[in-house]
Amino acid sequence: RCHHFDLADLYDPAKEATHWGRHADPDGDQISNFHEFAFGGDPHHSGGSANVPGVVEKDPVTGNIRASFARLRSQLLNYELQVSTDLHAWAPASAIGTSATLLNDRYEMMTLTLDDDPSLLLERFVRIAATDPAPLDE
Repeated sequence: RCHHFDLADLYDPAKEATHWGRHADPDGDQISNFHEFAFGGDPHHSGGSANVPGVVEKDPVTGNIRASFARLRSQLLNYELQVSTDLHAWAPASAIGTSATLLNDRYEMMTLTLDDDPSLLLERFVRIAATDPAPLDE
């Protein structure tokens, strides 16, 4: 939090819900501070999903789905690749390949290749879920 918020604000509990708290959204882009933190966004600059780098694409050679996203380089958070056919029920998915490219001192761009049969003509959706195993302080 110290990367994005002044200490005076952090010591003001009245601003937790609207400014610096994990569920707050001070820039009004519908992305919580927690998710901006998890995926490398900036809580002070709205831009919706464009503020949080990531892409899902089909590999032109294999036909497999690849998901690339910025993630925190430390072990503070857990990230899980998930799939759905209806955008309501999400299930963990396994990856057959992973790679990471350094973005800066705090974040890396992670690429996961979904382990599924690309010949299946299923409409499916992919997301990356970030969770905090011990939600104390970012």
